[in-house]
Amino acid sequence: MGQVGGTATSGRGLTAPQVVAALRVTVEAQLKKADAAAPSSQAASCTSASLAEHSKAIKPVDCCAVQRLTVPSTDSKGKRVKVHVTEYAPNVFSFLRQLEGVADSHFADEWSLPEDCLRMELGEGRSQAFFLKSKTMAFMCKTISVEEVRVLLDILHAYMQHIAAHPGSLLMRFYMLLKVSVRKEKGYILCFNDIFAAASVLHEKWDIKGRIPKPGKSLRNPDFLRRGSELNLHLIEAQKKRNGIVKPVTDASEQLYDREDGVVVKGAKGAQSPPTLHDKDLTRLFLLPQNTRKRLLEQLLRDYDFLNNAGMMDYSLLIGVTYHENKAPQSGRHCISDRMSNSAQHDVASASSWAEVRPASLAKDSHLSDKKTSHSMTPPEFAKGVRSFCDQEIYYVGIIDVLTTYTIKKKGANFFKSFLWEQDMLSTIPPDYYARRLTSFTELIFPDASEESRDG
Repeated sequence: MGQVGGTATSGRGLTAPQVVAALRVTVEAQLKKADAAAPSSQAASCTSASLAEHSKAIKPVDCCAVQRLTVPSTDSKGKRVKVHVTEYAPNVFSFLRQLEGVADSHFADEWSLPEDCLRMELGEGRSQAFFLKSKTMAFMCKTISVEEVRVLLDILHAYMQHIAAHPGSLLMRFYMLLKVSVRKEKGYILCFNDIFAAASVLHEKWDIKGRIPKPGKSLRNPDFLRRGSELNLHLIEAQKKRNGIVKPVTDASEQLYDREDGVVVKGAKGAQSPPTLHDKDLTRLFLLPQNTRKRLLEQLLRDYDFLNNAGMMDYSLLIGVTYHENKAPQSGRHCISDRMSNSAQHDVASASSWAEVRPASLAKDSHLSDKKTSHSMTPPEFAKGVRSFCDQEIYYVGIIDVLTTYTIKKKGANFFKSFLWEQDMLSTIPPDYYARRLTSFTELIFPDASEESRDG
């Protein structure tokens, strides 16, 4: 039973059971509302055409609506307390869940957590937000600041229209926004999808902003190096010409493997969640088949353009990597450059040997299952991951932390930091510059595999 809170967030004194109670009572209210509606009208709202019409019917004023509820819970000492809940823009968020095929009954069930799962986890970011994962890890909620609440409500209508127009968008999906009050404590809770929901196991996690590392912090080579298992022999030879000698670090036979219900679990004995790596740690590329790369980049750039027009900056491209170990690497070994620093080798090797294991039974029961959806919908193209060139890895890609605007405070920070570092080393930069920089960086780390092959 952790407590919610952090230096740049809200709700320091709220407990996980109180947050869960708030989520459940809100969704149950939606269910009662749906039950009161005529079944025929509810069924009609399930078609793609009617969803499109529904999106047009939602007006900016709907983003200002609120619903207030009260539910009993307990405090950290076990005493009974009343939890007061304010749900923001209920119809808009209900529609966003509909767009993703998330039935309210399933959404409510996801937050029926056993006692041992009622704990908040401290995030790795500077905001010091706390996170809570749903039963099957398909959804998450986090504490956010009142400033982020204002930003989200300001862009909510445009965001809803963007998601409705582009179902394949890689923007994180917002499912619910609440204010939870217990006595004098008050916190804002944002519920959203887990980018990695479809992954049974993760071996690497990357949080990319497109920044050049500050002096003394870079572990990255001037040129990136791919995982050896991603490349056929002539591509490895081409890489040798560019980056010097390539040496094997770990033979595939030396890795520890275990199997759980048909899912390869790497490092299962004492496995740890892989650390979240950043731009300064980047020593690799993410190779994709040419047509897949084209479609992925088109969608990412479309989403960057939306965020730029909305005035956002400091968002991240989140990439999860699963090693597709059922297929033997063509080279039979993982490669790393001699030119990498010892610390860089250690970090990447450590990330490769750790794994965040998601039980296979839960992965199969994710919110993308037809049994759990409110209507039959085709999942977004990349929702279940993107297979790499040579089919040796699966990438799970999304855009997160999208609620930061270029405020006067951020402009001031940029002004003073610019005396110390170049603009390319900062994340507090104007939205248009940020979008252009991340666009260029995205095109760099997802290179055209066919061009790489011709270069060899």
